[in-house]
Amino acid sequence: MVLFPGQVNGNFVTYSDCRGGCKALRYDITADTTTTLPGGSGNDYGSAITPDGTTYILRDTDTDCSGAQIVRAPIAGPQVVIASIPTGRDIAFMFASVNADSSVDLFFNEYRCTRAYPSDVYEIPGADTAPAVAAPAPTSASVGLTQGTGRQLYPQGSVGTPSTDANFG
Repeated sequence: MVLFPGQVNGNFVTYSDCRGGCKALRYDITADTTTTLPGGSGNDYGSAITPDGTTYILRDTDTDCSGAQIVRAPIAGPQVVIASIPTGRDIAFMFASVNADSSVDLFFNEYRCTRAYPSDVYEIPGADTAPAVAAPAPTSASVGLTQGTGRQLYPQGSVGTPSTDANFG
């Protein structure tokens, strides 16, 4: 079994099982139940979770680094694509942070597939209410999200120096 950690938050844990392709799972600690989240024909990984069980998943196509999307998957209701990642880029890790007002900010790293490091750190503020985006054909010339609202926090090569003017949308 090849498992990749996601996040522990409240009563829930998320992780990916990558035997013959990656599938995201949500584990309810109290109920001692595991749910495999419905996915497409590609891979689901890099997941994060909130205390209410809403899971954020990176979903890519069968081809790595081509058309990845960030998907919000609540316990009840439909999954929603909230961001698209440019071709030639990928995400390894995400973290969901619940604010004092109960809104959710989603943090993730993004890197060029031609070199895994260094990576950039991005934030999608209000990921819990982020609107659905279409699934465009991202281009390798894009930097950051091709669709979605968020901001780049730490550009490549500037660890420890947050960027204040690298907003994207």
